[in-house]
Amino acid sequence: MKKYMRLVAIIFVCSLVLVSANARNTKATSEEIINRISLSRGWNLMYGLQDPMQIISASDASVSPSTVEEIRSDIELIYVYDTDVKKYVLLYAKRGTLESGEYKNFNPPASIAGDISTSVMWVFSEKTHSIKYRVASPPPLSQREISAGWNFVPVFSDVQGKSINEIKGSCSIDALYTYAEDDGVTQWINLKNIYDFNDKRAFTEAPILGLQLVIKVTNNCQMGI
Repeated sequence: MKKYMRLVAIIFVCSLVLVSANARNTKATSEEIINRISLSRGWNLMYGLQDPMQIISASDASVSPSTVEEIRSDIELIYVYDTDVKKYVLLYAKRGTLESGEYKNFNPPASIAGDISTSVMWVFSEKTHSIKYRVASPPPLSQREISAGWNFVPVFSDVQGKSINEIKGSCSIDALYTYAEDDGVTQWINLKNIYDFNDKRAFTEAPILGLQLVIKVTNNCQMGI
């Protein structure tokens, strides 16, 4: 029940701070391995992790000495936001959690949020791990549809060393957040309060692989490098 209340709180914040996991028109063409991704205890924003079976192994034994089976078992819930119906959809719940009756399982429609494999998911883990997992190769930033309002936008090494202004393309960014670990606590981080949009440290100091941006824009637009 506590995890349910935490999810309700996150969804409430999301309804105020963000509401879109846009990945329309972004069909995956290949797969790749993402290594050394921190999976914190509690809720995480993760690119492309829609099923625990995508996890291949622990990537840092000092952080996560667990077997891959143990890591997969620690994944309790995975949600994605369906922009078509404006609702969160449960993609995965481990058997004991689902049978407890706290969560209702949905069979997501084929059209949910465009291509699910290139979307950003809420993932709840019972323990902290450093993982290696298999995902669909992300489309170029310039091919990701950005709609007026709030959007989930994954970024990768192609933004390394660039400023926010250099990746924003035609978008007028009103707000910019990420949900990540800071000072040992996973929390919302207001990047606009930390970095000037011309500051190239924004994507140099941050852990680029797996970084999820939460962006509010004024109008439909196209990001790009």
